[in-house]
Amino acid sequence: MDVHRHGQAKLKDIAAYFHVSTDYILGRTDTTDASPAPSTASAPPITPQDRELLRKYHELDQRGRQAVLDTIEREHSYTAPKVEDAGT
Repeated sequence: MDVHRHGQAKLKDIAAYFHVSTDYILGRTDTTDASPAPSTASAPPITPQDRELLRKYHELDQRGRQAVLDTIEREHSYTAPKVEDAGT
């Protein structure tokens, strides 16, 4: 997966977690409504702290947003269940 697609996948993960659209995260709309995907139906509700984090994310430039996505990916890799590569 190239860097652009990897970033898109992480952006979709963040939007799904917060139950908002990727357009909302990117600042393209003020509407937070997004239909949760079946896999996110059990995600916790959005808290005021979550909304504050999204607000701050919106204020970042592209470099800052990429740094956030990279950090989330790194931290998630520490706690996510390990999936073994079928090719090895």
